[in-house]
Amino acid sequence: IVGNSVVNASTQSAERGGNIRIVAKQIDLLDGGQLVASSFGTGDAGSIVVLVSDRLLIAGEDANFTEQVNNAQRILEEGDIENLRQVINRQGSNGLATDDPNNSAPSGIFTISEESGAAGSIIIRDASSKPSNNNSAQSETTNRVVVQDTVDDRLDVVIGDGGTISAQALRQGNAGSIIIDISGALEMANGNIRSDAAELDGGDISVGAQTLQMADRSSINARASGRGDAGDIIVNIFDELEISDSDIHLYKSRDHY
Repeated sequence: IVGNSVVNASTQSAERGGNIRIVAKQIDLLDGGQLVASSFGTGDAGSIVVLVSDRLLIAGEDANFTEQVNNAQRILEEGDIENLRQVINRQGSNGLATDDPNNSAPSGIFTISEESGAAGSIIIRDASSKPSNNNSAQSETTNRVVVQDTVDDRLDVVIGDGGTISAQALRQGNAGSIIIDISGALEMANGNIRSDAAELDGGDISVGAQTLQMADRSSINARASGRGDAGDIIVNIFDELEISDSDIHLYKSRDHY
């Protein structure tokens, strides 16, 4: 999934949005390619489940996204609402999955609540039926699809160059939880994993892997900026844990103690 490409499930009503579930040997989300489950209303956003047997790569940003945002803003200022709707439909939901002041659209997996609905959960696991490294994540879902069952198989997840996994509530909803439960390495280089809530509860982040490497300003963050509780961060690494110029951070705003 490359460039201005998106797999999107959204709701604008009081009903829950649809889920996204992808099973594959290898998935690459590059240069702004995104999986997005979003809510614009009181209904909860759907969840995203990614089951991979070999590699999940998330890297890069959409170089054309700033121009798209500027075009949409110009149309809005001219009052041509129908034309704006057509532009949004053509562009998919990349505009939802950015909070960068420069309007960059990172590659990644996003669940987003724009109003009072809750953001959905994000689950990334081996597609095979190998045992989990992450006991806390094991209870969240038992959905497993056997793609390959060779004992040497392992799932590696690489997040770099601005790639992001995010479960975010921008207003009155709860943020979603993130579970990464893999048999191989989680490698991050300028990559981000985050669960943010503006007003209510943040989601938990649970990481289970053989090894974890974080470098080049990578981050794993759980944040609650309003009156809700921040989520927990659980990291369960079977072998090596390396953190360089990066952080694992849990934040709760003092203004709402």
